[in-house]
Amino acid sequence: MVHVVHRPSYLRVLLRFATPLDGVLMVLGTVCAIATGVFVPILIMLFGNFINKLGNLDPSTFASFEGSVNHTSLQVVYLGIGTFFASSGICWKLTSETTGRRLREAYIRAVMRQDVGFFDSVGAGAVSAHIMVDCRLVQDGTGEKVASFIMHLTIFVAGFVVALAFIWKLALVLSIIIPLLVLVVSGLGSIMRTYTRRQMSVYARAADLAEETFSTIRTITAFMAQKRMSSLHNRMMTRGERYGLRKEAVNSLIWGLQTFITYSSYALGFWYGARLVSQNDADAGSVVIVFFTVLVAAFAISSLSVELTAFSAATTAASALFATLDREPPMDVSADAPGYRPETTKGQLSFKGIAFRYPDRPEVQVLKNFDLEIPAGTSCALVGVSGSGKSTIVALLERFYDPDAGTITLDGTKLQDYQLCWLRQQIGYVQQEPVLFGATVTQNVAYGLIGHPAWHASPEEQRPMIIEACKIACAHDFIMAMTDGYDTFLGDGGMLSGGQKQRVAIARAIIKNPRILLLDEATSALDTASEFEVQRAIDRAVMGRTTISVSHRLSTIRGCDNIVVMDKGRILEAGTHESLIARRGVYKHLVESQAISATAHCAHDAADALAKAEAPSAHPQQTNQQVEEAIAAVTAATIATECDDPAQLEMLLGQRGRFAQARQVLRWAKPQAGWLALGMLCSIVFGATQPVFAILFGSLVSNLFAQHRTPEEVAEFRRVANGWIIWFFIVAAIESVVNAVRHMAFGYASQKLGTKLRQLYFAAHLRQEIAWFDLEDNATGVLVSNLQSHPQLAQSLIGVVLVTVGEFMALCVFGIAIALFFSWRLGLVLLSTMPLIVLVHKLRMYLYERGMITVRKYYEDATQVACEAVARHRTVASLTREAHVVETYHRCLEKPQRIGRAFAFSSSFFDALAQTIMYLMCALAFWYGGRLTVRFQVEFKAFMISFMAIVFTMLSVGRIFGCLPDISKVGSAAANIFDLIHRKTQDDCEDEALLAKKLQLQTVQPRIRFENVRFSYPARPEQPILTGLDLAISPGQTVALVGPSGAGKSSIMQLLQGFYRPIMGTITFDGHDITTLDIPQYRSLFGVVSQEPNLFHLSIRDNIALGSFEEAASADDAASAVPRWKRRPTQAMIEAAAKTANIHDFIAALPQGYDTILSSHGGGLSGGQKQRLAIARALVRNPPVLLFDEATSALDALSERVVSDALAVAARGRTCISISHKIATVKDADWIYVLKAGFVAEQGTHYDLLRRRGIYFGLANQQNLS
Repeated sequence: MVHVVHRPSYLRVLLRFATPLDGVLMVLGTVCAIATGVFVPILIMLFGNFINKLGNLDPSTFASFEGSVNHTSLQVVYLGIGTFFASSGICWKLTSETTGRRLREAYIRAVMRQDVGFFDSVGAGAVSAHIMVDCRLVQDGTGEKVASFIMHLTIFVAGFVVALAFIWKLALVLSIIIPLLVLVVSGLGSIMRTYTRRQMSVYARAADLAEETFSTIRTITAFMAQKRMSSLHNRMMTRGERYGLRKEAVNSLIWGLQTFITYSSYALGFWYGARLVSQNDADAGSVVIVFFTVLVAAFAISSLSVELTAFSAATTAASALFATLDREPPMDVSADAPGYRPETTKGQLSFKGIAFRYPDRPEVQVLKNFDLEIPAGTSCALVGVSGSGKSTIVALLERFYDPDAGTITLDGTKLQDYQLCWLRQQIGYVQQEPVLFGATVTQNVAYGLIGHPAWHASPEEQRPMIIEACKIACAHDFIMAMTDGYDTFLGDGGMLSGGQKQRVAIARAIIKNPRILLLDEATSALDTASEFEVQRAIDRAVMGRTTISVSHRLSTIRGCDNIVVMDKGRILEAGTHESLIARRGVYKHLVESQAISATAHCAHDAADALAKAEAPSAHPQQTNQQVEEAIAAVTAATIATECDDPAQLEMLLGQRGRFAQARQVLRWAKPQAGWLALGMLCSIVFGATQPVFAILFGSLVSNLFAQHRTPEEVAEFRRVANGWIIWFFIVAAIESVVNAVRHMAFGYASQKLGTKLRQLYFAAHLRQEIAWFDLEDNATGVLVSNLQSHPQLAQSLIGVVLVTVGEFMALCVFGIAIALFFSWRLGLVLLSTMPLIVLVHKLRMYLYERGMITVRKYYEDATQVACEAVARHRTVASLTREAHVVETYHRCLEKPQRIGRAFAFSSSFFDALAQTIMYLMCALAFWYGGRLTVRFQVEFKAFMISFMAIVFTMLSVGRIFGCLPDISKVGSAAANIFDLIHRKTQDDCEDEALLAKKLQLQTVQPRIRFENVRFSYPARPEQPILTGLDLAISPGQTVALVGPSGAGKSSIMQLLQGFYRPIMGTITFDGHDITTLDIPQYRSLFGVVSQEPNLFHLSIRDNIALGSFEEAASADDAASAVPRWKRRPTQAMIEAAAKTANIHDFIAALPQGYDTILSSHGGGLSGGQKQRLAIARALVRNPPVLLFDEATSALDALSERVVSDALAVAARGRTCISISHKIATVKDADWIYVLKAGFVAEQGTHYDLLRRRGIYFGLANQQNLS
């Protein structure tokens, strides 16, 4: 279904999440903003009356004039006090905090209620981008900028009302600027919004790519695909930059036209005002009042462009958010949704005439006229080749999708009639790829209780149930072996073996004793001993329950009441194990393919052997000081600790200095130095010309009070006025050109810098060692969030800050100089108030920094919750954890909202104080300026010029301090970017100086040796993984690693690839310590198939070609001296690898063949299909060493036999290391190492180990189906 995104109205964006209390605050804030706006024309009226008296001053009126000045000054003081108490920012800041939080929560709630099909096009990265960027834009556009908008609009309306009241003709003449400004802002603004929306869409897709990359970083690193993924990311950034440059071009045109229209109106107003004065149709004071009210009104309408831009960005961002909020999913997953909820269920399942195609692959028929009856309380196994539709059956039962045709019933009622949440709570589901969440072991298992009465029990009451479930799943022992036991934080589960993760997932599925169990390769990652125990536990658990098992390990389903053999979405045969064996059909062939040749198998001996495997290790554990010191040293060397304590981070920020970080950002922008120089020059010119207006204003105002009674005086009056008016037009033209050019120059440099920072920052993430990604603070959601926000903030240095800084510097210098030149006394007195204004803004900025630093971590945690839930949406849906995710997200936002409210009060206080000081400065100017004039210490013209110059300067101070929060953001963001880009790692593949010191192998003879290797994961140093491992692998040898889950097999693979470094001992390759080797060349020697096949949102061709080392290929690569594993594979090579992996026929049957774009993480493919693509990816680079970590665990027996034979052929002449729990796949290995508790317990050939009747014998006998 195509969902059309409509742009909502701004009023809808503003009010959608407002409560009645928010409405009261909005009304109060509006009233206060109107009052603050009205005060400005009143101030101008007081100023006009003051000027009128000052301009017509003569010695006879000195005494009354001083009293009048004192009275006027006091009135201005009252206005300042009123402005302080009428500050409207607090009301709108409070509402934006609360409505912003509700928007975030509503968005997550809407995402969590979507069906699985929604996530085929929306990834975790896009959701993170919407939360971190779009929600912030909406909050910014519905907060204090609304107060500013109302205030400026009030100034505009009130100004024109005052102008019409005094001189309606002049007011009407000046009103011509209104339609022109509206036309420019609305017309060109709509074009700019279009480019903004397109750029944000590109960035959302880039966020999806980042999430996909960071979550599969081991695969990216193993295949040295960092440059490949960076290249994809860079292309997206370049496309986004094109939209950004077009947006900046339109934006600069808006600023130029707006400046010309506004400043030209000054000339028009003075020209007509002078004419009225010369004709005695108006007095000079009234003209000044009208002119300045219209001038301020014009400034106000011009300033509206800032607020309107924010409103536009808010509505644009809201359109993407509201599209999700308003999307009605075809399936309602909410707990209070209507639907049938019986008190009990028997578990009788029926499939009748089922036909199904995946929505993202409608051309592929997955199920065809599928019929199956599963009586209540029975067990049914689905077996068959990969892609035959087994996992699809499970997905349909979970109602991830609905069938295209046919019906599925539970106890005679269609699944669609049941309430979806209730239905899923009746099911325990263990997926093919076990998924854990960023929580403790206890919390991960307890999630299985959602919907069960025990879910609302206390943690103490839940604990016995959790422990019992873990014992049944054979997880209790390894959990207790961890330092924190059940309170161990698992993060993404990256430091647990596949078997350990699967056992935790099984415990989670069985803890609530569901009526229906769906086991999709539930024990595929378990070792034989654990599988035997877990299977026995599952057999006990399924008694009296309906169970559907999908498995390629036929030993786990031989006791099922009904075994269904499937192929191409249809049932080939069905029956019990014995009846299917008797038929001598497909199932019989599958069983024979998994049989293991072994002599004298004895159940008693096997049991003894398995007992040995489970017995505690007698191998000495190293706890001496030497090992502990080594652990500490390696951990410290591997992980750079991040500082997340707010106080420490603030100290760190202070030590570095925000301006030092800003300078670093400018160094990154060095390629755009020409544009920056042009922009800065134009900003200086723009700032310098504004004090020139003070001279023009002062001169014209003083001219208005000149005598013009005689025709000659009138002619001279008009001649002088026209001369100044011509200068107004000249300065207006200069201002408009330089304003447009500076925005274009800075905008161009800003977009270029943003692209560069995003590219550098993304690439810097990919240079980090694997241990860095294991840290809790570097979870995928946090990294994606930072990747979105930090470059954007750093980019604003040029796009926002520099535009103001250059203008401020020039305006201050020229403004102060002009003020002091024309009246140094008045200038010094008024400038004495500047330190107070600076101090107020400084305090405001300080509070802003503290608030920003404090809430950053909380928002990152909240984003991680959302990102994790979206990335694991199927598991979340099967657990009906949607409401819990929303509640967790809600709790994450509670503290930052409290901090935001506190900041709203403090910042509003200082904002109001700053505005009040400006009024007090005007009062001081009136009082002191009047005294100087009366005492003949300053002329009227000099007073006007000096006063206007100071006003312009003070206004610029407010603008620059308004940008200081942006500088603070820039400093913090730049510090994070700078730290990561310049962070040194032990094996930085981009550090040419480091690589120059490394050894490059001239010839490769893969001789691998582990000598007394001891290892713990840096993020969990107290947990030993390898405890004195010794093993040797000769060139061309095929070696198998077997043993229970958690014995260290996968850790050996990761150490061999250089992902981590051992605490003690050495790992050598061709006699060289691998830490001394050139890491890019070294990793290019390996072809890797990991336990969890990771695929990407690319074409099938590009997914397979990811295994190539180089980005490009030459036409004569085959004849070149470039090693084959370094070449970009040809189509023939890709197809050959696919054929070897037994996946070519499946690909060729797809309409787009090898050009078929896969969903994120390979969604829509079966586990076996994904694993075969991963095998093809490993083989296509033709490496000298092959690493298979459960490479065939998700394959059916026939595919496994074909692929295993192909791998055996591919392994000829190569060194091959294989990890497998299937003894049948490793029995032909040249040498087998049996691991236990991190050391080698047994070693030898298959038959040698069988004759010993030890651990290996027990494993082999347990898997024999003959």
